[in-house]
Amino acid sequence: MIATLISIAALAVAAPNDPVPGVRVAYADLNLNHAEGIAELDRRIKRAVHLACPTARSNLLSDAHSVELCRRTAMRNISAQRDKAIASARARNVTLAGNR
Repeated sequence: MIATLISIAALAVAAPNDPVPGVRVAYADLNLNHAEGIAELDRRIKRAVHLACPTARSNLLSDAHSVELCRRTAMRNISAQRDKAIASARARNVTLAGNR
């Protein structure tokens, strides 16, 4: 398996004036041609989003809403990168299989 060395950045806006948090998700060690590898990538992405958008420090509804918005935005931002990584792995697999 050829593994990529690129990381996925999980970026989201916690609040309009806050700096944009970022967390990198490494996946070079995963085989994204198999469901197990994709499931592990999804687990890593979820953990990264929770690190980038930590649980609200208060019980205020506005804080909870900000955290939820941050997490939804992060997932939306990372979705295309995730899909591209999987497609790239599958394309490499098809190319390698075709060269046999």
